[in-house]
Amino acid sequence: MFDLLEEHSGLRVDLETPRSDLVGYCEERSIPVKGHHGVGKLILELYEKTTEPELWDPVFVTDYPKE
Repeated sequence: MFDLLEEHSGLRVDLETPRSDLVGYCEERSIPVKGHHGVGKLILELYEKTTEPELWDPVFVTDYPKE
């Protein structure tokens, strides 16, 4: 998942990325952020809005973030 996110959004993120950086990335892309969203949820939101729409062929995505 992290490699796909980087490929489609240009963002290199992982579970060690500071939450404040992820919030900034989301805001730049007009992705709503709620105060209780943790790092994993923010990465998932970025993936769903920037990467998932670009996947056309059957793809198995692994390594979803866990909090």
